[in-house]
Amino acid sequence: MPVEPLIPDRGESASIAELSLMSSFHRHRPSAEELADYLLHGAVAGRPALDQLTVEVPLSRPQAAAGGSVCLRVPVSAPCPLCRGRGAVWMFACWECGGHGRVETEMPIEVRFPPGVRHDYCVQVRLPPASAAGGWLNVVFRPTDLPL
Repeated sequence: MPVEPLIPDRGESASIAELSLMSSFHRHRPSAEELADYLLHGAVAGRPALDQLTVEVPLSRPQAAAGGSVCLRVPVSAPCPLCRGRGAVWMFACWECGGHGRVETEMPIEVRFPPGVRHDYCVQVRLPPASAAGGWLNVVFRPTDLPL
């Protein structure tokens, strides 16, 4: 299945300072549900593991000239802070994680780009182990003449 890069939704006022891989993008392949499943739970029977994901971050000409960074929020599965991963509080199922011992949250990853980006600039970032998918996140910074 061909993979289409994630492109931030221009209808939202998504700041270059922070983008969520689950809510800042309007179209992508795999779908948001498939992406969350891969990033949070890894591969399941019959599906190959996701070894890399490409995210396209458009830059205005002034942003590309100045350089900077973007904070990407990557979905991860973490131990429940209430039950500390046990799935129970005293003798009752944990109400925070539904008794699973894990909660879905987002981990910030800061990705820098140098000043003077004129063409696509790609940075490869290792996905956190908590994402369960392993693999890499390819962040492509793309200067554009469109207003952001």
